[in-house]
Amino acid sequence: MGVAVYFALPVEPPWYLGPTMLGGLLCLAMALHRRGNVLLVLMAVIAVAAGFWAAQSSSARIAGPVLKSKMGPVGLTGTITDIETRPHGLRLSLRDSRIAKRPDWQAPKLVRLSLRYKGEPLLAVGDRVRLVQGDLFSSLEGQRYDLIVCNPPYVSDSLMRTLPHEYNHEPTLAFAGGNGGLDFITPLLYQARAHLSDDGLLVVEAGSARDALEAAWPQVSFTWLMSMNDDAVVFVVNAQELEALIGQAEP
Repeated sequence: MGVAVYFALPVEPPWYLGPTMLGGLLCLAMALHRRGNVLLVLMAVIAVAAGFWAAQSSSARIAGPVLKSKMGPVGLTGTITDIETRPHGLRLSLRDSRIAKRPDWQAPKLVRLSLRYKGEPLLAVGDRVRLVQGDLFSSLEGQRYDLIVCNPPYVSDSLMRTLPHEYNHEPTLAFAGGNGGLDFITPLLYQARAHLSDDGLLVVEAGSARDALEAAWPQVSFTWLMSMNDDAVVFVVNAQELEALIGQAEP
């Protein structure tokens, strides 16, 4: 119960609150030890205070207490480690967080953000979800999007021959990317601009084809996203960068 009380607090309590509260209750229990009924109640309260202090001490040891005061709006950056879906939004867990205009030591090691939808959820089954079958964008004539995310087949012919045996249980179409691994990515880059808004982004996992991609377009500055295991195999390009790419000679 005391642990729950601590984590339910909106701000970090003073460091002395837990031990002071527990010490005071213990002294009171000693003074009233002959009064059985009162002592039983005090023991229950002492248990809550002990849990509160244990939670407060644990947070202090890992240097990750809740914020000492409310703040906001404020700029916050960090690495997203977990995304949880909730009935009315999302909850994000961030590590290595930084709070704008605050020293790094004031930022908790783990930050959880709750994102609530205004009105209807941004994504719900029904009118907001539409499944389309086609070859790349062939079935999306005239449609434009703010964000296109793609995990295409990117394994080159030479790597296909060295894949572990368990990959044989998957359809070849899901992996095979041709000679250099770019058979799908190349037309994707040339066709995506027609289906992006002016401020839109294209996010693509290039995987083992990263080197071939950068060799094919050395003049394009792809933005590579770092994953939790320090791999950078997912790139981002915006609509303007795609326009410049289209204007270049096809490799």
